[in-house]
Amino acid sequence: MIRRRLLIAATVIASVVLAACSDMTAPKNDCPVTNGSSTCEH
Repeated sequence: MIRRRLLIAATVIASVVLAACSDMTAPKNDCPVTNGSSTCEH
């Protein structure tokens, strides 16, 4: 029973860490939203 809870806890922690890492490596939108438009002006 205790091992099962540890396994579940480890799985939850691993999924949270993976989700956080994928958010950090996601492409960032550097274009600011101006006047309600999300298009980039260069």
